[in-house]
Amino acid sequence: MSFRFVGKLLKFTNANVAKHAAWMMSGAVIQAAAAFATNLVLVRVLLPEDFGRFAIVMANIGLAQSIVSVPIGTVVLRASEEELEQKLSLYAAVNIIQNVTVLVIASSVLLSIQKFDLRAILLLISFISSNWISVQMNLYERRFVYGKLSILETLAHLLGHIFAIVGALSGIGSVVLYGRELVRQISLILGLRYLNGLQSIKLRWLRLEDWKELLKTIHGFWLDGFLESSFGRLVILTVGSLSGEAGAGYFFQAQRLAIIPHQFLQPVTQRLAINYFSHKSSHDKQTKHLAKGLMSLSGILLLAVIIIRLGAPTVIPVVFGDSWRPVIPILIAMLGFVLCATMFNLLKGYCIATKNLKTLIVLGRSGQYLGFLSVATLVSILDYEPSVGLAFGLSLGYLLAAVSLTLKIFSKKEYSLL
Repeated sequence: MSFRFVGKLLKFTNANVAKHAAWMMSGAVIQAAAAFATNLVLVRVLLPEDFGRFAIVMANIGLAQSIVSVPIGTVVLRASEEELEQKLSLYAAVNIIQNVTVLVIASSVLLSIQKFDLRAILLLISFISSNWISVQMNLYERRFVYGKLSILETLAHLLGHIFAIVGALSGIGSVVLYGRELVRQISLILGLRYLNGLQSIKLRWLRLEDWKELLKTIHGFWLDGFLESSFGRLVILTVGSLSGEAGAGYFFQAQRLAIIPHQFLQPVTQRLAINYFSHKSSHDKQTKHLAKGLMSLSGILLLAVIIIRLGAPTVIPVVFGDSWRPVIPILIAMLGFVLCATMFNLLKGYCIATKNLKTLIVLGRSGQYLGFLSVATLVSILDYEPSVGLAFGLSLGYLLAAVSLTLKIFSKKEYSLL
């Protein structure tokens, strides 16, 4: 994928941004391809119930984390050098406190639903370690070393997938789903150490004044992070409650396929966008680049929708096996998610960078919840096929979120999309 193509993709005028985008998108392509290939092996070895149980356990851990999780990584990425120097020790201390809290809450929840076993413990360790690693990754990312960062993340993903394939073929079963992320986190730590990217952070006791200052700084980030994480967990838990572990497994696989275009573009539309919008551009340029990015993305995502709609009925039974045929209608119902998830991601990055979290939460998040919950209610009342109906709800949620944010941001004439 050439730098020129990526430059056209988002229409950024800065050559360095195009270079960073090319690195990140190249890594995303490799990671998505590896994930897809690994999944082809796993669906031949594991059962839909295995994927469904994994999705439910992951959703419960994620929901517990979302309650207390402070998005320190995002705060670190967009903070000024002066602010970071003054508050990094505070952020690190909060990170440790939230990890301990998540461990207690998530363990209690898993015990209550009788899913606290070795597999769940592996996933729980992965979640907790990722909080600390994300801070280190964001500190390293502030240097705009996206070439090295992309290579590191890609290698970590590949090692995780290799573990999953070898483990599955060796007969250790569904534990590979839970251990894969832990292998990735360990690989990231070792890679950062090799690149001299691990930063020593001094800790200090948190005083009442520290908590007040922290809440003032991150309350918007926390609420948005909570709503985002809770939404994803809500979707999976609702599917699991209405259609069981098998239905959740089919839904999980459909969402993995639907998210492939998003995986290609996410590094640019969120991480790079936040970093770029926060430090590299005036407000007018931010908005113009956002408009051009949305226009470019819409064309690419429409093409993805057409390809999925035409190809899914033929490709899925051949590639996954006939037993996975129920994934087809679920995936087709998720085409709205395919179209809108990435554009919503870019809009989210813009809102975070421009400190416009109120708009993101009031319009974007409410649109997600309203769309999904309204359809979920109809599904339960009308006794419609749960997995397919909830897939429509997922699509509607992201459609409402993206449209409402776009209309709000570009409501002024000077920022017209045209």
